Amino acid sequence: MKKFLSLVCLLLTLSAKAAPTVDFVVTSSTHNEGVVSFGIAVSIANPDANPTSVDITVLGGGTATSGVDYTYAPILVTFPANSPLVQIITVNVTDDVLVEGNETFTFALANPTNNATIGANAQHAVTITDNDGLTVGFVSPTLVQYENIGQVNMQVRLYNPNANPTSVTVQIEAMGTTAQQPADYTFNDTTITWLPDSFGTVFVPLTIIDDVLYEPTEMVRVKLTNATNGATLTTDTFLLQILNNDSVILTNCADLFFSEYEHGDADDKAMEIFNPTEQSIDMSEYRVIISYNGGDSTRIMGFDGMLAPNDVYVFAKTGSRPDIVVHADTLSHLFNWNGNDAIILLHFTDTIDVFGERGVNPGLGFPMDYGSTWFNNYYRKKDVYRGDFYWSNGIHTWSYLGTDVKDSLGAHHIYPCGSVPPVATVRFIEADTTVPESVGSLVPVIVETINPTSNSISFVVGHDNNASSATYQADYTVDVPTYTHNTGIWYDTLYVTVLEDELLELTETAVLYLTNMTGNGKFIADSTRRIHITDNDVLTVSFNGAGFSYVEDTALVQVKLTLSGTIDDTTTVRVSLAPGNATRNVDFRFNDTTIYFMPNTRDTQSVWVTIINDALVEPNEQINFNLFNEDSGVYKGVIAYTLTIIDDDTPTGISENENDAIKLYPNPVVNTLVVETESALAGVTITGAMGNTLISINSLPAGKSPIDVSLLPPGIYFITVQQQENIFSKRFVKLGE
Repeated sequence: MKKFLSLVCLLLTLSAKAAPTVDFVVTSSTHNEGVVSFGIAVSIANPDANPTSVDITVLGGGTATSGVDYTYAPILVTFPANSPLVQIITVNVTDDVLVEGNETFTFALANPTNNATIGANAQHAVTITDNDGLTVGFVSPTLVQYENIGQVNMQVRLYNPNANPTSVTVQIEAMGTTAQQPADYTFNDTTITWLPDSFGTVFVPLTIIDDVLYEPTEMVRVKLTNATNGATLTTDTFLLQILNNDSVILTNCADLFFSEYEHGDADDKAMEIFNPTEQSIDMSEYRVIISYNGGDSTRIMGFDGMLAPNDVYVFAKTGSRPDIVVHADTLSHLFNWNGNDAIILLHFTDTIDVFGERGVNPGLGFPMDYGSTWFNNYYRKKDVYRGDFYWSNGIHTWSYLGTDVKDSLGAHHIYPCGSVPPVATVRFIEADTTVPESVGSLVPVIVETINPTSNSISFVVGHDNNASSATYQADYTVDVPTYTHNTGIWYDTLYVTVLEDELLELTETAVLYLTNMTGNGKFIADSTRRIHITDNDVLTVSFNGAGFSYVEDTALVQVKLTLSGTIDDTTTVRVSLAPGNATRNVDFRFNDTTIYFMPNTRDTQSVWVTIINDALVEPNEQINFNLFNEDSGVYKGVIAYTLTIIDDDTPTGISENENDAIKLYPNPVVNTLVVETESALAGVTITGAMGNTLISINSLPAGKSPIDVSLLPPGIYFITVQQQENIFSKRFVKLGE
């Protein structure tokens, strides 16, 4: 067909910019108190050339207490000029040990500047779920997936177990579930049981059915019920949203679709539309929408003329390269876009194809199977016979052209309509391997590629951290290579390195998978590779660390012991005193103690020591303990422990008032502590509350001597000085700036 130029029918020019609008991205969120901190997102629509600010405050009336359950100071969030980027505020959650119900508080937007308005999401309600006591709940309350994802896993977690088993039932809740079983999903009510003193996350599978019906988003609502052992249900509801992946257009070669995209330097912009039908098409029935920066503004453009069967229609920006202009049916300076702008093709008012995702700003460009839409060119694959309503599907129907000048613009070729072209296949030649844990053991993994097509394909071998029970870089390491192959049969070998540790653990599995296929290829059976790593370690018992320090007035303290794994028999150990400079029944009270670890448990056990608070000025004293395995006489682990008693007494004749011969000020102190003395000091040591030495000075002259304490964290500290024959300590408080 001979090309012709036509005038652009400008249906709608760039829409007028509205005033900036500030919103919370979502109106509510739920967080477990163990998360320590979380973020709240604030967005702006229609930013302009001036910065926009808004106050983030906390409303009254919530059940959570500021400074007790969470910490947050009202702040001013500022969006820079012309910036649509979301701002994040951070909230700290206090992880206490109180058994309490869920607590709530609410953020509010107030006092916007730059004539901005506050949108519909003016408030954000926060729920803090308690993680103390025996609780069961979904790890995440929602999940959104397309219907072709297959199986999804709901995660149910138990916190703070006790000596009894705990069960809970996972079942479908009719109210709120719009999807139909078995047409849209399959799931059987499931009862989960945690053994005594066990906890953790259990994955509960639900299968989504991939149909061919165009339908709205469907919901599956799942509920936790019938909790036993007095367990409290926290996040007891899970909502799965199933997104449709079927296009309104179900017939191949029935309507126009995009066939090539050009985004080059300066004005080099072009888009090609292909007519796969047997009839000439009236282009006046079609138009394109250009959605800029995630929908910040839009432009609608129309066409005219007739498009013959199996021919293309090219629209391009005025000023494009000559090799683009020669193929253009329509030129206009309004045909302008960047890699982060979506382009939508409409027949009358129906969307029939998309390039990019309307309403989403991806930054520089939309990611593709290879590269991105930022300064790159793409053409539609030959086995694509129609457009796609969903970008999540359409993204995989394009092939990479790169950035160079191409001669493909002005013509498009497809396989016979509806035919199935040859496809390259890729698979692991082995699905499972079991290997022992050993230092630097290399496990070969072989990938087979059979490519009967005339084009190259490429793919990536990745490791699936979510599906693996083995931990990457702790239990194993592996490279993540990309392979590219032309026509033929190919075998690629990569190596998984198995790492040695000293942990007693069950057999762990590292999972590899095939991903990021480009070209006309697919992954077939055995597209997942599992490497089972068997453990070679032995059971150990040890103190939790080599020692700890306590101030003399602490009274009752505990020394903890831990088992590295579980065995079927009772494990018995004895904690005995060893020589030290602290005196039993004078400085402390303790009797040798036998500890029993019950079968199949890994509980931390403790022995208790009573510290006697005397009035004697004396140096710090140590209580030493040894650990003996009474069952086998062979012991591995930390078997010696030192408990240090920090003296808190003041020498006779020296008190902590301002008339002392030795004075400290200011107290509390921020940066510089002044030591004032009438005579020289032979040594000065500053220690923490647990006896750890933080600052040590050999000597100080008489008079006023400054000591820099600015690097110490806020808290209580002891300064110990030696003056002539006397050694004594004083407390001081360090404040933050």
